[in-house]
Amino acid sequence: MNYELVQQVKDIVKGYFDNAVIVDDELFMTKERLEEDLEFDNSELEEWNEVEVQTEYAATTDDYTSLGSRPDETNEKFIRDGFVVMPFRYERDRDIKEQLEKLTPVFNNAKLLIIDWNLENLPSTSPTPRGAAALRIIREFAGTEKGIKCIVVYTQEDNLQVVRDELEADFEFIDDHFFQDRNQGEGNSLFGFVFSKREVEPDKIISEMANILIQNKNTMLHLIDIANRFDENLGKAMRRFNAPFDNVLYTQFVTSGLDSDIPQFLNELLTSEILELPQHESEFNIYFKLKIQNLLRVLQEESFTEEKLNDLLAFYNLEGKDVGEYISDALHSRDFKEGLIKLIKETEIRSVQELKAPLIDLVSPYVKKKKKKTNAVKQLIMILFVLDEFIRDPDSFKEQFYKQAYTLTKLMKFYDDYPDKINTGTILKSMSSENYLLCITPWCDVFRLEKIDHMLKFLRGTVVGKVTDILLENNKSNCEYMVVPINGKLQLIKWEFFDVVTLKADELDKNYRKVTNVKRSYIQKIINRYSSYQIRAGVNELFFKESDYVSNFYKQLF
Repeated sequence: MNYELVQQVKDIVKGYFDNAVIVDDELFMTKERLEEDLEFDNSELEEWNEVEVQTEYAATTDDYTSLGSRPDETNEKFIRDGFVVMPFRYERDRDIKEQLEKLTPVFNNAKLLIIDWNLENLPSTSPTPRGAAALRIIREFAGTEKGIKCIVVYTQEDNLQVVRDELEADFEFIDDHFFQDRNQGEGNSLFGFVFSKREVEPDKIISEMANILIQNKNTMLHLIDIANRFDENLGKAMRRFNAPFDNVLYTQFVTSGLDSDIPQFLNELLTSEILELPQHESEFNIYFKLKIQNLLRVLQEESFTEEKLNDLLAFYNLEGKDVGEYISDALHSRDFKEGLIKLIKETEIRSVQELKAPLIDLVSPYVKKKKKKTNAVKQLIMILFVLDEFIRDPDSFKEQFYKQAYTLTKLMKFYDDYPDKINTGTILKSMSSENYLLCITPWCDVFRLEKIDHMLKFLRGTVVGKVTDILLENNKSNCEYMVVPINGKLQLIKWEFFDVVTLKADELDKNYRKVTNVKRSYIQKIINRYSSYQIRAGVNELFFKESDYVSNFYKQLF
């Protein structure tokens, strides 16, 4: 991996995970605490000084191998590295509930938790398992769903598997020391690591986090970069507006005749200012750059076999098709691979668009017709960008693909709110059949039901048994096909524009249960099509523009 790229990724990670809570029972050791823990006689401490006691402590206990491993030193290292740190000493003789009451408000704003596994200070010979207190604190931290969070568990255990066994009930381990929260269909909001105490260094933690994001979470890394820059621009915008503009703004607002209220006007003013501020010169497409670097590594290692490539082409419904044969021939050609490696190394390609033109030249020996070249290059780029992850673990790739498609569909097109609230775009399911309802009552009427005698209008819908890419193109003028995430499974529902029903609002609870809500932009499209059967949808399902791409995925999802 390119050193400059890795360093930039580390800077992005450090810019986001810039604050930490450190929890350890050995923080801020006092003379009395050391005397109690190490069972020194008073006579031995008469000539007490900090350096001597620390040295004796390190030599006496098996908790630490050197003075540098002390939690106080860990705390100081993070402060020196620019982290905002809150050290919290766990007190073994106090109720953990009282200590959690202090920690929980801090957890709401903390992004990084660094915690000692053996807060109870139990010896290795103790019949009581270590980690009970740490696990409760970790669960509390994990439960604060505010942004992306990271946990670092450090331990003196010789066998890290002991810690892993305890954590596995709550978290999913990806390898020997990296874990994340279990995906419940809403994406992962937390990941973490298990380290030996000797390994807890700020740079090591940032490096491990960067490596995980590079390997498995390119999209999240790009979003973290955006969040960092957004936060930077927010500060700039607030400084620019931190002036006595009240009277001028109020005068302008009143005289301009704007329909919005003053808070909304200020919200829009600040947001537009943040988005329009110029970006720093070093900004580049981190997501694309990482994909290119991962591709370069795969090509240089020649780690993909014919069997795996054919498996990947089959997964994307390309095996046996002309375009699939073109891609297979190219990727098995040494000339093509060497040409692509040279292109990546010698040309600074910043986007998919910049990659297309040189790829057309590279595939020319394998695709003769010009029109077929364009399609082959589009499909080839798709294959190239997933090659690394698919080769690493094909079974995991296929499993995660479905989960990701489910989560992305839900994130992009749907939202959840109160179970008894009916909005424009609410989807209901019949309790007595497999029929569904989609509310198409206008927003203004939904919020003033008394004006429409509490009657709501719905389209009826049913689940499609056999899904094809043709259906997903939504070219029929008398219905709408919609992919809906329901209970962990993607279902294709057909809404008939000629099958409309009007029901009393207070009767819906008796016969229907709420499934989800369609976001405003999507439900508006459906309402427009319902109003005029002749309007073409123009948007394919699953957020792909070309119908060619739809055919790559539908067999994997239904």
